[in-house]
Amino acid sequence: MNEVIICEKPKSAEKIAKALSSKAKKNIYNKKVKYEDGVLLEVDTNYLVPALKEGMIVFIGDKENYGKTIIVEDLDGVYNWYGNIDNSSLKLYDYVEKGSLIGEASLKLYLVFSKGDKFLDYEEYIK
Repeated sequence: MNEVIICEKPKSAEKIAKALSSKAKKNIYNKKVKYEDGVLLEVDTNYLVPALKEGMIVFIGDKENYGKTIIVEDLDGVYNWYGNIDNSSLKLYDYVEKGSLIGEASLKLYLVFSKGDKFLDYEEYIK
């Protein structure tokens, strides 16, 4: 089972790596609520959102009810949606490693997991 790792915004690439590694075993969100086809995590302002699994960016854009969304297709063929994302430097078809930076989320982070045309239970992916 994967954990959600969200960290405060550091000022340099070195600090990003340090912040992500220091929070690697903690779920840092204030509240978790079922939302639409996934889950809404209430987070503090300017949290960094790492990739839950490695894979390829297959979508970057707006999704209704989720705001700016980045979708990663992981190696198992599961689409990992990250909604309400700001300040991301990712581009379509970039490859991301597990734990690498997806972008920032402020106050709300939406996560959705799907495979084919079915939405999966988020509880299988985050605690």
